[in-house]
Amino acid sequence: MSKISKGNYYENKARDTLRKWGYKVEKPVRTKFSRKDFFDLFDLFAIRELDAKLIQVKLNRWPSGELVRKLRAFKHPRGIKIEAWRYKKHKGFSIREY
Repeated sequence: MSKISKGNYYENKARDTLRKWGYKVEKPVRTKFSRKDFFDLFDLFAIRELDAKLIQVKLNRWPSGELVRKLRAFKHPRGIKIEAWRYKKHKGFSIREY
């Protein structure tokens, strides 16, 4: 399985989890020639009544120091949560808010 297909698989797992929790979820449009995240940082945008999240999905490891700095520095409206979701096999997702 390629890195891209593996990443898509776990992003879809996170999307499905969010949908079970009542969120409407969007993924950025990706083409053969372009892989663009939301704001170059986020894999998913999830929204439900009174709650919104921008999410970076990772497999096995938390985001690196540079990515964490970018997540923390990202200017966003109050009420939108910035999260990193890490998936570990046999354990599922862990979530950190920034």
